[in-house]
Amino acid sequence: MATEDTVMPAAAVTANNNLYGELSSPQALAPTRGKRVSLACQSCRSRKTKCDGIQPACLTCRHLGIDCVYAKESRKAGSRRINGRAQAMHKVRKPQHQLHMTTGYSITTPPDDTVDIVTQRPDMIHRLRAHTEARDTGNIDPDTAGNISEQEASEEVHAAQVFQDRHTSEFGYFGLSSNHAFFRSISRCFIRFLRGAPPQHDRIQSLTTEDWSEVNTSEARQTSSPRNDSVATLPAISESFSMLDRFIATSAGAFPFVSKAILTSSLKELALGSRKSRSTTKRALVNIMFAYSCLAIEDPQCDMYFQRTIQCLTPETLRGANLELIQALLLVTSYQQQQQMPVSSGTYHALTVKAAFQLGLHCPSSYKEVSPSDSELRKRLWYSLINQDRMLSMCLGRPCLIPSQHICTPELEDPRQTHHVSSLEHEYRVERLLQHKYQTDLYSIIAAMLSDIYQHNIGRDSSLSTWSLLALRLQLYQRFEEWRQQLDPRLRLITPQDVCTVLTSQIDENRFRISLTVHYYRALIMLNGPIIERLLGISVSSSSLDEAAQSLFEQCVPTIKNDLVVLENLNQIISIISQSEDFINHNNVRWMSNHACSILAMHLFCLALLFHIRPELEAKTVTRTSRIRELLGQCLDNMKVLQRTSTLFRKAREALEVFTQKLDSICLRELPTSGASASEIGAPCTSAPRHYDFSMSTDFFEQSEFDFLLGDGFYC
Repeated sequence: MATEDTVMPAAAVTANNNLYGELSSPQALAPTRGKRVSLACQSCRSRKTKCDGIQPACLTCRHLGIDCVYAKESRKAGSRRINGRAQAMHKVRKPQHQLHMTTGYSITTPPDDTVDIVTQRPDMIHRLRAHTEARDTGNIDPDTAGNISEQEASEEVHAAQVFQDRHTSEFGYFGLSSNHAFFRSISRCFIRFLRGAPPQHDRIQSLTTEDWSEVNTSEARQTSSPRNDSVATLPAISESFSMLDRFIATSAGAFPFVSKAILTSSLKELALGSRKSRSTTKRALVNIMFAYSCLAIEDPQCDMYFQRTIQCLTPETLRGANLELIQALLLVTSYQQQQQMPVSSGTYHALTVKAAFQLGLHCPSSYKEVSPSDSELRKRLWYSLINQDRMLSMCLGRPCLIPSQHICTPELEDPRQTHHVSSLEHEYRVERLLQHKYQTDLYSIIAAMLSDIYQHNIGRDSSLSTWSLLALRLQLYQRFEEWRQQLDPRLRLITPQDVCTVLTSQIDENRFRISLTVHYYRALIMLNGPIIERLLGISVSSSSLDEAAQSLFEQCVPTIKNDLVVLENLNQIISIISQSEDFINHNNVRWMSNHACSILAMHLFCLALLFHIRPELEAKTVTRTSRIRELLGQCLDNMKVLQRTSTLFRKAREALEVFTQKLDSICLRELPTSGASASEIGAPCTSAPRHYDFSMSTDFFEQSEFDFLLGDGFYC
């Protein structure tokens, strides 16, 4: 019962006066407190109305003509009331005690003494002033700021929980182009295949999804860097410029929109203590540059500078838009992907798109109002953002935030045909500018593939037929070939013949070729994926193929052969660059390497299963099943090297290892000779075996929300 003790607010009383006219005098508007009764009847309690406590029947119940029942007051109610008072007193006395310990002020101290105490404690005044300034500017206090990196890293661990959790609404939707969707499909096919496989002689260990819940939160990257009390603190001027030079010499080559002139100007302005309105965005840009510079030499202070960058990106700063802000946001997004914080990178990417639209980078006329140098910088920012948007759409399986019809800006100039020389041209080799232009052209084809084959990742009810997919694949493959043939000789794609030379002794000199090749092969894998997936589905659905299915398989053989070539070439590249930590850190390719390596392993497992079901494919594709299994083992080893501390990527590898071991055991039982060993079908995995519950009576994959590989979409 709450009404006896409730004091009605004056505003509520006024509203009642206006509505019902029950109060006619100003005195009646004053809040009144009704007399408390010792016990109210049950009817008034349930209706939450005032009870006069008259027994055996209160006035309200007699007026309404209902039964009036009084319950005996238990001692529990009194004890709850006493406990409530004790808790309330504790809530009051605890801050009083803390205040007394901090300032020496107690509840009994006269008011005049308070002034003397605060005056005698300059550290208290400084603390209060710092707290007020941080609150007014929206900055985070140092303790909270120090935990930013841990919180973002824990998001990746939290996303990995979806490996065990069937409730996926918190983690979003991952559409057709994502690795999750591909793995869901081949998982369903594998379960159907197991139902028709020879019986097991050994008992299958049944582990529920809870047995996979060993998410070690200690694996989340812990920050060992020192914390600084002020976001405004910069290194010494000599150290700052030394870090700038290291950034330009290492990581800056991966970002064509970064200008050394702008960074130098911002650094000098901040060193002089500028109070201009754009100093916050410049501070964010400089700090994220410091973070990349430290990351290049694996200095743990990179996290400290990243935290400072995030502190600069306050709501007030993000409300506006300028070139420095867009540069900083693009670098923050890439840094998060590089440092295994992909969950947060989507948020900052969306903020970058908002700032770009706000600044008018999508509007062709805006480029005519600035100098040629600024126009070129704006175009590089805009197209770098477009490439990132399409890459995120491809990996997450979600629609692009920047639709193709919104891209009407002038195309990037060919540096080989540019006669004027701007300040930006001095900072990068022609190869770097060409690589950015070629990558932009490549992602325009990828955007068409996302639109035509993957239906904008919307997931319509009606899917394309396999014959339609074949026709669309041929059209897009022709565009990819035209793109490849028009590449400059200095940036031609890496072939199997020059893999060893280019990727060992000349890896740094060919950094742009390597990057282009990885993006190109990843796009081709995505182009072939839907057809390979359909073929596997047809194969596991029936033991024999009809005439139509046979004809379809014949037409798909070139696609299978092309996929095998692409997978083998990409596996060679990743096997080498995974051993070079410096190359990965300097070229911002960890995220794409992880993603490409995981889809590479999924395709190899899919083909290994397909070749096991349809042995005639060995002769048609001139590829032995043992070779596919060997490549799969190498790819799983590469995943182990690339995973670092990523819980999500580790679980993706473990899931594929489980399926691979299961397929190996079936192949061993079907060998014609009793003395056959695992080496005849490829080297087995060396990691400790994990098992799923492959119960023949339970179809896990009939539940659309269940997904072994559901995470944030970057590392699996």
